[in-house]
Formats: sequence, C-alpha cells, structure tokens
Amino acid sequence: MFDVERSSEERWGQIRRSLERVLQGIELGPLQDEHSGSESAEPGAEAALMEVVSFPLGQEKYAVESGYLREVSTAEGLVPVPCTPPFVAGIVNVRGQIYSVLDLRTLFGLQASSQERRWVLLLEAEDMELGILADDVPAVLRISREALQPPLPASSVPAGHVIGVTTDAMIVLDARKVLSDPAILVHDEISLD
Repeated sequence: MFDVERSSEERWGQIRRSLERVLQGIELGPLQDEHSGSESAEPGAEAALMEVVSFPLGQEKYAVESGYLREVSTAEGLVPVPCTPPFVAGIVNVRGQIYSVLDLRTLFGLQASSQERRWVLLLEAEDMELGILADDVPAVLRISREALQPPLPASSVPAGHVIGVTTDAMIVLDARKVLSDPAILVHDEISLD
C-alpha cells in the first residue's frame, strides 16, 4: 500500500536538504570565477560576472544567460509538427502550455548526432517563448563577461547570435537575438484544396 504521508514527508525532507545545501553555498564566502579560478572580492567584480546555463550539443558546449531560462523540461512529450522547417523539432506541452521546440543543431548547420536529446530548455524574452533541445542536463555557471572572446568567423553559428566564447570553447548565445531571429518564425499557410 502507498503511504501518502510518508512520501510527502520524504519529499519535504529532500526539499529541506536542498535548501540547506544552497544556504551553505551562500555562506561559503567569495564567489569563484568558473573560468579563471580567481576570487571576486572586489565590489565591482560581481557585475563583471554573468550567470549562464550551459548545455551540450554533440561535441560542443553552448550557454545562454540564465535570466532567459524559464525552466528545464524533459523532451518526453515532444510531438513533431508536419510541414515545418527542419529546425523545428516539434511542440511540447508543459503543464498545459504549448511551446515550439527548436533544434539548434539543424538551425546552425551543426553536425548531426545519433545521441537522443532528452531535455528541452524553455526560454523567454519579451513576447517570445520557445524551447531548445539539449543533449544533457544543463549546468549553471558564473563566467567573466570580460574574458569572453569574439566568435571565430568560420563558426556555423551566426555572429549576431553569439555574445562570446569562453577560454574552454563554450559558445555563449545571445538568447534575445536567437528568440527574435526572423528566420525561426514560420508563416507558411497550407491549403487543403
């Protein structure tokens, strides 16, 4: 028999333990810069750091600023939509709200992979919300904005979509520009005549 009270207590216990870990992290002191290893003890140093959500696509790592991430969901209920461009992976229903889901690999012309993408990052900016496929669970990092390098001209990602590239080759995307790119808007009408 399923013990509802006990499972509820266990879930609250997990939540309490998670909150305690977060509080311990806050109390640990100065923030470590993920890519330089230096402590940011100067008053203006916090402004020079940006929080990003990093996710892999094949052999490459990408990131978007965490402020654009609404939530992360599984791609379990992803439904392909006929007559859409190849970069539209489909739609997903998350708690009653329908999101279009893009495949950035296809949109940016990256090498295809046989790896099943199991995660959808739901992004929002101004009046646009959509999901992007990710190969693995994303990670939250703080990186130095000043340490970002411009993208290489040979990159398959449009330069206007990139804020910069970290020293370990993670491409930081400009989520606002990706979300507002006219190329991702589908205005096709299908005649059933």
